[in-house]
Amino acid sequence: MILLVGSIVTAALFARRNVKSGRGDRRGAVRLGFATLLLACLNFLLDSQFPRRIDLAWESLSGAISVSLFLAGLLWLLYLALEPIVRRGRPQSLVSWNRILAGRWRDPLVGRDLLIGSAYGAGMVALVRLEFVLPAWFGLPVPRPQVEWLEPLGSANGALTQLIGNLLAALLLGMLMQFFMSFAMVRREGQWLGFPIFLAISFAVFYVGSLELALPLRLAFTAALSLVWTHLFARRGLVAGVAAAFVLQWRMPIVLDPSSFYAWTSFVMTLALLAIPVWGFRVALGDRPAIGGAGGGA
Repeated sequence: MILLVGSIVTAALFARRNVKSGRGDRRGAVRLGFATLLLACLNFLLDSQFPRRIDLAWESLSGAISVSLFLAGLLWLLYLALEPIVRRGRPQSLVSWNRILAGRWRDPLVGRDLLIGSAYGAGMVALVRLEFVLPAWFGLPVPRPQVEWLEPLGSANGALTQLIGNLLAALLLGMLMQFFMSFAMVRREGQWLGFPIFLAISFAVFYVGSLELALPLRLAFTAALSLVWTHLFARRGLVAGVAAAFVLQWRMPIVLDPSSFYAWTSFVMTLALLAIPVWGFRVALGDRPAIGGAGGGA
Protein backbone atom coordinates (compact mmCIF):
# COMPACT_ATOMS: atom_id res chain seq x y z
CA MET A 1 0.00 0.00 0.00
CA ILE A 2 2.85 2.39 0.83
CA LEU A 3 4.51 1.63 -2.51
CA LEU A 4 1.23 2.19 -4.35
CA VAL A 5 0.44 5.51 -2.68
CA GLY A 6 4.01 6.70 -3.12
CA SER A 7 3.93 5.69 -6.79
CA ILE A 8 0.69 7.58 -7.40
CA VAL A 9 1.98 10.76 -5.78
CA THR A 10 5.32 10.59 -7.60
CA ALA A 11 3.65 9.75 -10.91
CA ALA A 12 1.24 12.66 -10.52
CA LEU A 13 4.12 15.10 -10.02
CA PHE A 14 6.06 13.81 -13.01
CA ALA A 15 2.96 13.59 -15.21
CA ARG A 16 2.09 17.19 -14.40
CA ARG A 17 5.61 18.28 -15.30
CA ASN A 18 5.53 16.30 -18.55
CA VAL A 19 2.18 17.77 -19.57
CA LYS A 20 3.30 21.32 -18.85
CA SER A 21 6.51 20.84 -20.83
CA GLY A 22 4.75 19.14 -23.74
CA ARG A 23 6.49 15.80 -23.27
CA GLY A 24 5.00 12.34 -23.08
CA ASP A 25 2.91 10.11 -25.32
CA ARG A 26 -0.52 11.55 -24.56
CA ARG A 27 -2.27 9.61 -27.31
CA GLY A 28 -0.80 6.33 -26.07
CA ALA A 29 -1.78 7.16 -22.48
CA VAL A 30 -5.38 7.88 -23.54
CA ARG A 31 -5.57 4.62 -25.50
CA LEU A 32 -4.23 2.68 -22.53
CA GLY A 33 -6.67 4.35 -20.13
CA PHE A 34 -9.65 3.78 -22.43
CA ALA A 35 -8.77 0.09 -22.95
CA THR A 36 -8.39 -0.35 -19.19
CA LEU A 37 -11.77 1.27 -18.59
CA LEU A 38 -13.49 -1.05 -21.07
CA LEU A 39 -11.86 -4.15 -19.62
CA ALA A 40 -12.70 -3.15 -16.03
CA CYS A 41 -16.35 -2.45 -16.91
CA LEU A 42 -16.62 -5.75 -18.81
CA ASN A 43 -15.09 -7.55 -15.86
CA PHE A 44 -17.72 -6.06 -13.56
CA LEU A 45 -20.63 -6.94 -15.87
CA LEU A 46 -19.51 -10.56 -16.07
CA ASP A 47 -18.85 -10.91 -12.36
CA SER A 48 -21.81 -9.09 -10.85
CA GLN A 49 -25.29 -10.20 -9.87
CA PHE A 50 -27.39 -7.07 -9.78
CA PRO A 51 -29.76 -6.82 -6.81
CA ARG A 52 -33.45 -6.32 -7.57
CA ARG A 53 -33.75 -3.15 -5.52
CA ILE A 54 -32.96 -0.10 -7.63
CA ASP A 55 -31.04 1.70 -4.90
CA LEU A 56 -28.79 -1.31 -4.24
CA ALA A 57 -28.27 -1.88 -7.97
CA TRP A 58 -27.28 1.76 -8.45
CA GLU A 59 -24.90 1.57 -5.50
CA SER A 60 -23.25 -1.52 -6.97
CA LEU A 61 -23.03 0.01 -10.44
CA SER A 62 -21.62 3.33 -9.23
CA GLY A 63 -19.02 1.52 -7.14
CA ALA A 64 -17.92 -0.53 -10.15
CA ILE A 65 -17.69 2.56 -12.36
CA SER A 66 -15.63 4.32 -9.70
CA VAL A 67 -13.16 1.43 -9.45
CA SER A 68 -12.94 1.18 -13.25
CA LEU A 69 -12.26 4.91 -13.59
CA PHE A 70 -9.63 4.72 -10.86
CA LEU A 71 -7.76 1.87 -12.59
CA ALA A 72 -7.97 3.61 -15.97
CA GLY A 73 -6.78 6.89 -14.49
CA LEU A 74 -3.95 5.21 -12.60
CA LEU A 75 -2.57 3.46 -15.68
CA TRP A 76 -2.98 6.67 -17.71
CA LEU A 77 -1.07 8.58 -15.03
CA LEU A 78 1.73 6.02 -14.70
CA TYR A 79 2.30 5.83 -18.44
CA LEU A 80 2.24 9.59 -18.88
CA ALA A 81 4.81 9.91 -16.10
CA LEU A 82 7.23 7.16 -17.08
CA GLU A 83 7.20 7.29 -20.90
CA PRO A 84 9.51 10.33 -21.28
CA ILE A 85 11.89 8.98 -18.64
CA VAL A 86 12.13 5.54 -20.25
CA ARG A 87 12.39 7.02 -23.75
CA ARG A 88 15.36 9.10 -22.58
CA GLY A 89 17.22 6.44 -20.60
CA ARG A 90 16.06 3.00 -21.81
CA PRO A 91 14.05 3.50 -25.04
CA GLN A 92 14.36 -0.16 -26.01
CA SER A 93 12.02 -1.04 -23.11
CA LEU A 94 9.05 0.61 -24.83
CA VAL A 95 9.62 -0.23 -28.50
CA SER A 96 7.27 -3.22 -28.66
CA TRP A 97 4.78 -1.47 -26.33
CA ASN A 98 4.57 1.53 -28.64
CA ARG A 99 3.98 -0.76 -31.59
CA ILE A 100 1.04 -2.38 -29.77
CA LEU A 101 -0.46 1.03 -29.04
CA ALA A 102 -0.05 1.87 -32.72
CA GLY A 103 -2.06 -1.25 -33.66
CA ARG A 104 0.95 -3.21 -34.99
CA TRP A 105 0.02 -6.45 -33.21
CA ARG A 106 1.75 -8.64 -35.80
CA ASP A 107 5.13 -6.97 -35.45
CA PRO A 108 7.88 -9.59 -34.88
CA LEU A 109 9.30 -7.59 -31.97
CA VAL A 110 5.92 -7.71 -30.22
CA GLY A 111 5.80 -11.48 -30.72
CA ARG A 112 9.34 -11.88 -29.40
CA ASP A 113 8.60 -10.00 -26.18
CA LEU A 114 5.31 -11.86 -25.64
CA LEU A 115 7.11 -15.17 -26.07
CA ILE A 116 10.02 -14.25 -23.82
CA GLY A 117 7.73 -12.81 -21.15
CA SER A 118 5.57 -15.95 -21.20
CA ALA A 119 8.68 -18.09 -20.78
CA TYR A 120 9.79 -16.02 -17.80
CA GLY A 121 6.31 -16.26 -16.31
CA ALA A 122 6.15 -20.03 -16.79
CA GLY A 123 9.51 -20.41 -15.07
CA MET A 124 8.32 -18.32 -12.15
CA VAL A 125 5.08 -20.34 -11.92
CA ALA A 126 7.16 -23.53 -11.73
CA LEU A 127 9.21 -21.94 -8.98
CA VAL A 128 6.06 -20.98 -7.08
CA ARG A 129 4.74 -24.54 -7.39
CA LEU A 130 7.85 -25.77 -5.59
CA GLU A 131 6.42 -24.07 -2.51
CA PHE A 132 4.12 -27.09 -2.21
CA VAL A 133 6.93 -29.63 -2.71
CA LEU A 134 10.07 -28.49 -0.93
CA PRO A 135 8.59 -28.07 2.58
CA ALA A 136 7.70 -31.78 2.68
CA TRP A 137 11.31 -32.69 1.84
CA PHE A 138 12.50 -30.80 4.92
CA GLY A 139 9.72 -32.06 7.19
CA LEU A 140 8.00 -28.67 7.29
CA PRO A 141 4.26 -27.93 7.03
CA VAL A 142 3.00 -27.78 3.45
CA PRO A 143 0.87 -24.69 2.66
CA ARG A 144 -2.71 -25.32 1.62
CA PRO A 145 -3.94 -24.19 -1.81
CA GLN A 146 -6.24 -21.18 -1.63
CA VAL A 147 -9.94 -21.89 -2.13
CA GLU A 148 -10.36 -18.91 -4.46
CA TRP A 149 -8.05 -20.61 -6.97
CA LEU A 150 -10.89 -23.03 -7.75
CA GLU A 151 -13.70 -20.49 -8.05
CA PRO A 152 -13.19 -19.70 -11.78
CA LEU A 153 -13.84 -23.37 -12.62
CA GLY A 154 -17.47 -23.08 -11.56
CA SER A 155 -18.79 -21.19 -14.58
CA ALA A 156 -17.84 -19.66 -17.92
CA ASN A 157 -18.49 -16.18 -16.49
CA GLY A 158 -16.14 -16.89 -13.60
CA ALA A 159 -13.43 -18.13 -15.95
CA LEU A 160 -13.71 -15.11 -18.25
CA THR A 161 -13.78 -12.77 -15.27
CA GLN A 162 -10.60 -14.38 -14.00
CA LEU A 163 -8.86 -13.91 -17.35
CA ILE A 164 -9.83 -10.24 -17.62
CA GLY A 165 -8.93 -9.62 -13.98
CA ASN A 166 -5.53 -11.23 -14.51
CA LEU A 167 -4.93 -9.04 -17.56
CA LEU A 168 -5.83 -5.87 -15.64
CA ALA A 169 -3.61 -6.89 -12.73
CA ALA A 170 -0.77 -7.70 -15.14
CA LEU A 171 -1.06 -4.28 -16.78
CA LEU A 172 -1.02 -2.54 -13.42
CA LEU A 173 1.85 -4.62 -12.01
CA GLY A 174 3.89 -4.32 -15.19
CA MET A 175 3.38 -0.56 -15.35
CA LEU A 176 4.27 -0.11 -11.67
CA MET A 177 7.43 -2.21 -11.96
CA GLN A 178 8.49 -0.39 -15.13
CA PHE A 179 7.88 2.84 -13.22
CA PHE A 180 10.20 1.67 -10.42
CA MET A 181 12.81 0.46 -12.91
CA SER A 182 12.70 3.79 -14.74
CA PHE A 183 13.55 5.74 -11.61
CA ALA A 184 16.16 3.20 -10.53
CA MET A 185 17.89 3.58 -13.91
CA VAL A 186 17.27 7.29 -14.46
CA ARG A 187 21.01 7.95 -14.65
CA ARG A 188 23.05 5.71 -16.88
CA GLU A 189 26.15 6.03 -14.75
CA GLY A 190 24.11 4.84 -11.79
CA GLN A 191 22.68 1.70 -13.32
CA TRP A 192 24.53 -0.61 -10.99
CA LEU A 193 23.01 1.24 -8.05
CA GLY A 194 19.58 0.96 -9.67
CA PHE A 195 19.63 -2.83 -9.77
CA PRO A 196 19.69 -3.36 -5.99
CA ILE A 197 17.01 -0.70 -5.54
CA PHE A 198 14.68 -2.42 -7.98
CA LEU A 199 15.59 -5.82 -6.50
CA ALA A 200 14.66 -4.60 -3.02
CA ILE A 201 11.28 -3.33 -4.28
CA SER A 202 10.63 -6.64 -6.07
CA PHE A 203 11.58 -8.56 -2.92
CA ALA A 204 9.07 -6.56 -0.86
CA VAL A 205 6.29 -7.13 -3.42
CA PHE A 206 6.85 -10.88 -3.68
CA TYR A 207 7.33 -11.36 0.05
CA VAL A 208 3.98 -9.75 0.84
CA GLY A 209 2.24 -11.90 -1.78
CA SER A 210 3.96 -15.19 -0.90
CA LEU A 211 2.42 -18.12 0.93
CA GLU A 212 2.85 -18.70 4.64
CA LEU A 213 6.00 -20.84 4.68
CA ALA A 214 8.78 -21.36 7.16
CA LEU A 215 10.85 -18.18 7.16
CA PRO A 216 14.03 -19.62 5.54
CA LEU A 217 12.04 -21.11 2.64
CA ARG A 218 9.91 -18.02 2.27
CA LEU A 219 13.00 -15.83 2.06
CA ALA A 220 14.66 -18.20 -0.44
CA PHE A 221 11.62 -18.34 -2.74
CA THR A 222 11.14 -14.58 -2.56
CA ALA A 223 14.80 -13.94 -3.36
CA ALA A 224 14.70 -16.31 -6.36
CA LEU A 225 11.53 -14.74 -7.77
CA SER A 226 12.91 -11.24 -7.24
CA LEU A 227 16.13 -12.06 -9.11
CA VAL A 228 14.22 -13.46 -12.10
CA TRP A 229 11.83 -10.48 -12.07
CA THR A 230 14.69 -7.97 -11.93
CA HIS A 231 16.52 -9.68 -14.78
CA LEU A 232 13.36 -9.61 -16.88
CA PHE A 233 12.74 -5.87 -16.53
CA ALA A 234 16.42 -5.00 -16.80
CA ARG A 235 16.98 -6.96 -20.02
CA ARG A 236 13.58 -6.77 -21.69
CA GLY A 237 10.76 -4.27 -21.32
CA LEU A 238 7.15 -3.51 -20.57
CA VAL A 239 5.49 -5.99 -22.94
CA ALA A 240 7.59 -8.90 -21.66
CA GLY A 241 6.89 -7.81 -18.08
CA VAL A 242 3.13 -7.66 -18.60
CA ALA A 243 3.14 -11.09 -20.30
CA ALA A 244 5.15 -12.58 -17.44
CA ALA A 245 2.84 -11.03 -14.85
CA PHE A 246 -0.22 -12.45 -16.65
CA VAL A 247 1.21 -15.97 -16.69
CA LEU A 248 2.49 -15.66 -13.11
CA GLN A 249 -1.03 -15.09 -11.81
CA TRP A 250 -2.15 -18.49 -13.05
CA ARG A 251 -3.33 -20.30 -9.94
CA MET A 252 -6.11 -22.50 -11.31
CA PRO A 253 -5.34 -26.23 -11.46
CA ILE A 254 -5.30 -27.98 -14.84
CA VAL A 255 -8.03 -30.65 -14.81
CA LEU A 256 -7.09 -33.90 -16.58
CA ASP A 257 -10.32 -35.82 -15.85
CA PRO A 258 -12.67 -35.14 -18.79
CA SER A 259 -15.67 -36.44 -16.82
CA SER A 260 -15.45 -33.54 -14.33
CA PHE A 261 -18.14 -30.93 -14.76
CA TYR A 262 -15.49 -28.20 -14.77
CA ALA A 263 -13.13 -29.95 -17.21
CA TRP A 264 -14.34 -27.91 -20.18
CA THR A 265 -13.80 -24.63 -18.32
CA SER A 266 -10.29 -25.69 -17.34
CA PHE A 267 -9.55 -26.71 -20.93
CA VAL A 268 -10.68 -23.37 -22.36
CA MET A 269 -8.76 -21.40 -19.71
CA THR A 270 -5.60 -23.39 -20.45
CA LEU A 271 -5.98 -22.71 -24.17
CA ALA A 272 -6.41 -18.99 -23.44
CA LEU A 273 -3.19 -19.01 -21.44
CA LEU A 274 -1.27 -20.90 -24.13
CA ALA A 275 -2.58 -18.54 -26.82
CA ILE A 276 -0.13 -15.83 -25.72
CA PRO A 277 3.15 -17.74 -26.25
CA VAL A 278 1.77 -19.47 -29.36
CA TRP A 279 0.77 -16.13 -30.87
CA GLY A 280 4.10 -14.65 -29.82
CA PHE A 281 6.03 -17.48 -31.44
CA ARG A 282 4.09 -17.25 -34.69
CA VAL A 283 4.35 -13.46 -34.93
CA ALA A 284 8.04 -13.45 -33.97
CA LEU A 285 8.79 -15.61 -37.01
CA GLY A 286 7.56 -12.91 -39.35
CA ASP A 287 7.42 -14.31 -42.88
CA ARG A 288 9.55 -17.32 -42.03
CA PRO A 289 7.90 -20.76 -41.85
CA ALA A 290 7.48 -22.34 -38.41
CA ILE A 291 9.01 -25.65 -39.53
CA GLY A 292 11.60 -26.17 -42.20
CA GLY A 293 13.12 -23.74 -44.62
CA ALA A 294 11.73 -21.89 -47.54
CA GLY A 295 12.20 -24.87 -49.76
CA GLY A 296 15.06 -25.95 -51.87
CA GLY A 297 15.71 -27.09 -55.35
CA ALA A 298 16.43 -30.59 -56.43
